[in-house]
Amino acid sequence: MERARPGCCDRRAGGTYFLSHAPCPTPQAFMINRRMRVLAINDTDSEGGAAQLFRRTNGLLRKAGHEILSLTAETLEPERFSAGQRHPSSAWGRLRGEFAENVRQITAPRLLASLDRFLQDRKIDVAHVHNVHGRLSAQILPFLKRRGIAVVYQVNDYYFFCNSYVAYNRRLDLPCKRCVHGNVAWAIWYGCVNNLGKPNHLRALVQALKRMALQMTKPWKAVDLFLVTGQKTGELLCEWGVGAKKQRRIFNPMVLGEFDIPTSQGEPIVFYAAYVSNKGTETFLKALEYLEPGCRLGVYLMGMPAAYEQRLREVAQRRRLSLEADSTLRWGSGLRERIANARAIVVPSQWWVTSESVVYEAMLLGKPVIASRIGGNTELIDEGETGFLFEPRNEKELAGYMNRLSADHLLASRMGSEAAKRARERFSETVFVDLLEKAYRDAIALSGGRR
Repeated sequence: MERARPGCCDRRAGGTYFLSHAPCPTPQAFMINRRMRVLAINDTDSEGGAAQLFRRTNGLLRKAGHEILSLTAETLEPERFSAGQRHPSSAWGRLRGEFAENVRQITAPRLLASLDRFLQDRKIDVAHVHNVHGRLSAQILPFLKRRGIAVVYQVNDYYFFCNSYVAYNRRLDLPCKRCVHGNVAWAIWYGCVNNLGKPNHLRALVQALKRMALQMTKPWKAVDLFLVTGQKTGELLCEWGVGAKKQRRIFNPMVLGEFDIPTSQGEPIVFYAAYVSNKGTETFLKALEYLEPGCRLGVYLMGMPAAYEQRLREVAQRRRLSLEADSTLRWGSGLRERIANARAIVVPSQWWVTSESVVYEAMLLGKPVIASRIGGNTELIDEGETGFLFEPRNEKELAGYMNRLSADHLLASRMGSEAAKRARERFSETVFVDLLEKAYRDAIALSGGRR
């Protein structure tokens, strides 16, 4: 792994973080408008925000004329994800299964054999690897390098150093980077497990052993270029040992046609996300205590437990708020329309978020965003113009902005219009594809022109 060198993280202009993009020589044979064959890899394309970004990226590249070969865990090892696969029922059986899965991720013989068969007689210009997580293996990265393929890694979260993937300590209920320098004993001490599951020291030990093995094999050393969406992500990569010369800043891909639907400046203030603690679910719930009576709310949290929904309804009834709560809505089954007719969107995250699609989607649909001042979301919102930023966990400040937009229709409409205008300029398909193509060319140059 390349270690951070002096000057890889520059702080200028009042503390703003910049990634220094040193120009990389482009091989003469590789012309700017050349059609590329891209190997796109993600753990899945069927669920989650990362899968949605994976599909959007591939679609935009195909639209630009590139050939995309898409691979997921389901296509590489279909027998492991068949509908009839049985799962252990006992806690010990599940733990043994998890241990075996972690060993499989360290060595990944079947996965790499399947990938090898797929690559037979196929010439690849660049591999764009998204999430590897539990279904795939980071050993894919050096395998691709050995095949002479330039490798680009999409940093969607902090899987490269964190047991929980999101650099958030559930036991402390705080952002955390204790393991960024490789001391996985912290993860065992706090019981940190993947996907922000309930702290469990035994599971944390099993997962930490896998992380120790990954640190020894250093699969990420094979990456030619890392794609990041936020300044904090770049800083953490530098701390981990990846210099800024191996990083490129690119916002999330957005397909603008998805947002060409009728919109109106309605009344509900909407909170939608996955139900996990780092999304600020408790901060939002506490903020309801300070809302003015009559405020309308829409809460659409995927995986929302019945107990949390009951607490929401109890507070709403006591405070005389109008509440609609639904954990089943998805982007393509009514959620997008709810957002299109909202007053504003709330994003109370408490982690060093890389960049949340919620903010992009809300702005493209002409909605002001009230977000916590942390991570990559702060770089998407122009405070006071396209939304408001509040201190993480400060429910009173959050409620104040919610009350303000709930009461001022003209302010919400003006900010929403400005958000849509700026979003279509900054997150346009052309801007994204141009930056990604340049990143691919740089990765090929950094790899020594391996083809």
